[in-house]
Amino acid sequence: MVASETGKIGIIRPARDASTAVMARYSDARQVARAHLADLTRNGGPVVAAIQRFEQRADDPALSPFQREDARLSVDVLNHLLGMQNLTGGYAFSQAPRDQPSLSR
Repeated sequence: MVASETGKIGIIRPARDASTAVMARYSDARQVARAHLADLTRNGGPVVAAIQRFEQRADDPALSPFQREDARLSVDVLNHLLGMQNLTGGYAFSQAPRDQPSLSR
């Protein structure tokens, strides 16, 4: 298959003008929530400390707008997690094993 000159430019331009990598939202908050739920005592101390770190990051002008918004939304998520203590109290969560085999069909 032979591409025209316009087609070649259309192929080369996206490779030349590569966009930045996509970041997943709540990645840091997810780790805090996972550790909190897997802890049998469910002490809220580490979550409160993480909320304070996220509040500082939300006000940090050196971070990108996406990172500041992610920190602000992570504070909201973790506050809701602490508010759900009575709903998650009866459950025992555990971390997934690292060497878990892939799912088969």
